[in-house]
Formats: sequence, structure tokens, C-alpha cells
Amino acid sequence: MTIRLAPAVFTALLLACSTSSRPVDSAVAGGSSAAANDDDDMGTSVSNSASSGDADASGPVALPLNETCTGATDPLTVQGLEQDGNTLLVTVTHAGGCSEHTYEACWNGSLMKSMPPQAVIDLRHDAHGDACEAMLTEVLAIDVTSMLGGGTVVARVGDERLRLDAP
Repeated sequence: MTIRLAPAVFTALLLACSTSSRPVDSAVAGGSSAAANDDDDMGTSVSNSASSGDADASGPVALPLNETCTGATDPLTVQGLEQDGNTLLVTVTHAGGCSEHTYEACWNGSLMKSMPPQAVIDLRHDAHGDACEAMLTEVLAIDVTSMLGGGTVVARVGDERLRLDAP
């Protein structure tokens, strides 16, 4: 059975399912609005409107590397790590699509005694109650300048590891 919807009905359904302030055309195309920083006394988290499919074409979501994390721990899967100068690019996936999500990256400053030393980055995701089930992909850009002061470090994010060399 095939159900055909008039464009106006389709648009109304999309709007009813979305609490985001993005235009409907962006939601259909899988775009997302630019990230905005939320600074408060509990650290810095970065938000990004929900996007669907591949990572946002406008670029990675920039995250500062906080000393402590205070954000929620909603499910998040680390798909890969990549180094670009002093920036660690983390590709993540999670469910959502109907509201804004925020991310937080933290490192307590300690390095494991190994060769090369290892640093564990705590990556947090807050879905803000978004119960939608679209699989979203984001690329998060974490400034790891403070971590690379001593040269080479292995960064661990979730189950993924990447050797980082000072540029």
C-alpha cells in the first residue's frame, strides 16, 4: 500500500515532529544550524541542532577540553578519531532528530604511565529528552593543545584510541 501526502500535509507532519527552530527545508535536507557555546559556572558544553544522516556539512562542532564534566551521559557511540594539528576530530553517532543535543569533552590533566603516555577524554552527550530514533552523526573538534605539551600522547575516547603527535 502506498500513501501519498500533499506537500502541505507532509510539511505539517514534519513540523509536528520537530521542536527545533530550523526551517523545514533544512530538516529534510539533513542540515543543522551552527553550534552555539553555553558558558556557565559548571564548565562549557556545546550545542548543535539535531541533524540527520552524515555529519554537518558546515564542519565539526568545536568543543573546548574542560577539566571536569557535569553534563548528562545519554548514549553515544564513538565511530572514529582523527588528528588535524592540535585538534582531535571525533566522529560520533547517536539517536535523535527532534531537538537540540549538547556535547562536552573533559580531561582531568593526568597521563597514564606508559610509552607513549595515554590520556582518557570523557565525552558526554545530552539529548535533552529527544526520543526520536533517527541515527545522527556529528564530528566533534576538540582542542588538545594542552594535552600535547609533552609531545606524543595516545588519546582514548570511549573504546577508540589514536596516537597524537605535537604538530
